[in-house]
Amino acid sequence: IVMVRDGDIIHPAILSVSGYSASGEYQLSRLIARGRTHEITLIVTDITGAQDRLVKSINVLSRLPIANFTFDIPEQNHPNRVEFRAIDSYDPDEGDSITYSWDFDGDGDFEIVDSNEALVTYEYNKVGEYRTKLQIEDAFGKRDQIEKKVSIQSVLSADIASEVRATRVGESINLSIDSPNAVAYLWEFGDGETMSTEEIDTSHTYSETGKFTVKLNFFDKDDNDNFDTRRILVGAGDEPMAVINYMVGGRQPRVVENLCGEDQEGAVVTRADLIRFDAKGSINTDGSSRLLSYDWKFPGGEKNSSKESTYKFDEINREGECFSVSLVVRDQLTGKLSKADEVYFKSINELPQITDFIITPPDADDLVTPAKVKLKVVNAKDKDGTIKKYRWWYYREGFEDEKLGVHSTAVPETDITITSFGEADISNRYFFVVEITDNDNGFYDSVERFGEVSYLDVKNGPNLSPVVEFNMDKTTISVGDSITFISRSYDPQGEDLPRDAFRWDFDDDGEFDDTSSGAQVNRQFNTPGEYEVRLKVVHRGLSSSVTKSVFVEATNALPQAAFTYLVEGNSVRFDGGHSRFDPDLDDTTLRFEWDFDINEDANGNGVKDDDIQSTEMTPEYTYPEKGVYKVRLKTKDMVGMEGIVVRDVDLSLTEAERQKNAYQSLQVSAPKHALTTLDIEVVPAKLEKGGSADVNVRVLNADGTPYVGQVFFELLEGSGDFTPNPVIAEDSKAASIFSAPDSGKVRIRVRATDTLYGELTEEANLTVK
Repeated sequence: IVMVRDGDIIHPAILSVSGYSASGEYQLSRLIARGRTHEITLIVTDITGAQDRLVKSINVLSRLPIANFTFDIPEQNHPNRVEFRAIDSYDPDEGDSITYSWDFDGDGDFEIVDSNEALVTYEYNKVGEYRTKLQIEDAFGKRDQIEKKVSIQSVLSADIASEVRATRVGESINLSIDSPNAVAYLWEFGDGETMSTEEIDTSHTYSETGKFTVKLNFFDKDDNDNFDTRRILVGAGDEPMAVINYMVGGRQPRVVENLCGEDQEGAVVTRADLIRFDAKGSINTDGSSRLLSYDWKFPGGEKNSSKESTYKFDEINREGECFSVSLVVRDQLTGKLSKADEVYFKSINELPQITDFIITPPDADDLVTPAKVKLKVVNAKDKDGTIKKYRWWYYREGFEDEKLGVHSTAVPETDITITSFGEADISNRYFFVVEITDNDNGFYDSVERFGEVSYLDVKNGPNLSPVVEFNMDKTTISVGDSITFISRSYDPQGEDLPRDAFRWDFDDDGEFDDTSSGAQVNRQFNTPGEYEVRLKVVHRGLSSSVTKSVFVEATNALPQAAFTYLVEGNSVRFDGGHSRFDPDLDDTTLRFEWDFDINEDANGNGVKDDDIQSTEMTPEYTYPEKGVYKVRLKTKDMVGMEGIVVRDVDLSLTEAERQKNAYQSLQVSAPKHALTTLDIEVVPAKLEKGGSADVNVRVLNADGTPYVGQVFFELLEGSGDFTPNPVIAEDSKAASIFSAPDSGKVRIRVRATDTLYGELTEEANLTVK
């Protein structure tokens, strides 16, 4: 006889159990009754039809149920009344039922035996600490127990008792007290009047209509105090009164004061809760509840005219909102209507639940990486909706925030492979987590349900670093062109490399420019030069890297994109009018496409630097905060040719601060025509490697007319590039953008060739860090 448990795997070639047959492996389930012995027959048949058979017996055992409970004291006026919830107890054998037995005072005798109710209430009659024990038992006699300490600080309890919830102006309402220990009472009737008494019965008459909160302060012989409250409705004598009573799930709900606003008390419910309403407490003008018609109004416009009604909410409330249910009653003889009585509910999402989380390691004496572990959730359900997905991961002991092997499924089981972390032959302890998401995006995970469930100690096998390689769709490009890098890296242990394993450095400066795009990334280079592109892959604590070269050639192709900008607080005004078009085209109109931050994916397509956030020539954009943003401008002419420029826009500097770092040339004048001048302004004059500066030129003709002609920008020393170049001056002004790919001293020259004097030149010296 082979002893197995429900859920175990057996591996016959052909399995026959009570009429069921299968090839390969077979998992014992509810098809096989637990607590019984089953005969398993293996039949082997060859191609001639000859057969042999072997019969063995399997005794299927029931697994132990798991006991757990929580408790709280839900009513402040009953500090000795404790509500116990055993809903976290479960039987790992799917489909098994359990019963609950309770020993509330720790004396060894169960006050409740073999109950089917997981929610019970018990009232203690003495102050003290109690060892409360829960025992659960499945249908096969398997038991589990758990014991928790319950502390009772007071037994001073009381209730306000009243036959009615409503009265009329000028009529007396009788109130009484139900308390085993109180000896003195202070009534606050909610209308400004109070009464001190040692009698348990009292009455009060209200002189105006409204809703009043009666508060009873009660005291024991040692002057310990507590209180209870009750809402009383007071109506006019010549009209009926509507009074709503309700139960949630067959129980009196816990009423929360000011749940939905001032004087809007109510109950918290879920969409799975059935709420039963009744209007039995409503009264007619004669003080009875006869000859009344009922008008219920529920959320969504639903109505009902019965004295009793049931309702379930089909939506959850948004933050800060509630649903309301109102009742108006009508006197059938006189036709008079009551004022509406209204109650409030906050409908919340009930999180999904699971019965068990099963972790099955590989069938091996020693767990060595890579080790495949089977994970399974038992009896997952969402009472008020559906389960949308299961998210699985594992983590090393002490590193709960470092989620490993993360993936999602639509079914409640999966395989997860544990790979090496650290040096070979070192053991790590791993814990496993499943997170369940319902259709309202509510999250619930196994750690909340069970804590840190069973762990596995796994030894590192031969530890191999990832193999790193990548391809490029081209090795030489022109300024403004895009190039695609595709990783061919892999894990020699066979695990998929996660998206965040890939780290790209496009200029070999030691800082990774892209750590989120994953195995494939597209990059645009806007400054000529040779770039060393490095890919580093980090996985399981190990890393490898590889470097390749990209050559970016300067281009004089038209159009050429260029822009300047002006910062005002967090708003930036851009001007793309400095872009250069192809003068040989019949239609020289340029189209503009702006991406105000190429590191953010504004259109949500997963690519960060392809957004089109404006098509104006001079747009304005407001950024959420100060900082340095990379802005891209793409220009297109009518034949489809493109020009692209990317610039850093620094919002941390005001325009005045940018000007402080500007280079201002001395005025250059023609010797024979003193009023013909050329001025240069470079902002900023000190650049970071890879940065850019605005080069602004002003040319004034001697006769006062605006200079209209070409302005050329030349590099005399150092490295860099101007876009656009040359520029046609407008209203005596011309501008280009200088991009600095390397650090060092830079000397530039500007030439205006068509002044009244002839050619004027001016030079400027810049520093690139």
